[in-house]
Amino acid sequence: RADIAAMFLPEFSRENERDGGGERQPEALHCRAVSAAAGALKPTSFSPIAAGHGAIGWTYAAQQPLCMNDPQQDERFDAQVDAPAGFSLQNLMAAPLIMRGRTVGVLMAANKRGGRFGDVDQELFTSLASAVSRALENASLFQSVRTRQQELQESHNRLQAVMNGILNPIYTCL
Repeated sequence: RADIAAMFLPEFSRENERDGGGERQPEALHCRAVSAAAGALKPTSFSPIAAGHGAIGWTYAAQQPLCMNDPQQDERFDAQVDAPAGFSLQNLMAAPLIMRGRTVGVLMAANKRGGRFGDVDQELFTSLASAVSRALENASLFQSVRTRQQELQESHNRLQAVMNGILNPIYTCL
């Protein structure tokens, strides 16, 4: 168990969304969900994080899990963005959420109760991130199917209206 768990998702600028070429880079990663033992944390307790900045941004950019048992001694750690305002982190784990080869977010856990994060903790946390990634991908696929289904229904309705318009004069002439 950890005192803090959070999920960070990217936010893209409008210009970046319209730029059809290449890999889109997020404007920033924002905390979208947080759970804390103290219960006083909100997603807004975390500052927006640039991709590649701090441990969370590094995890996003590198698409690699990260385990820090002494984060202050790691150059990738930045207390101003990796820790919520007013909190000190003794240890931290982060794992990327990857869909179809693209990073779509980061899971983070900090301040393990009763000591340091170990290899088993990191394996379990990475497995959790993989399961969350699959769930996000399934939700995305489901939404795509629903959207396509709605488009097909609208096309069917238009075609039916055209057919009714063509057949109606033929029946009224007879």
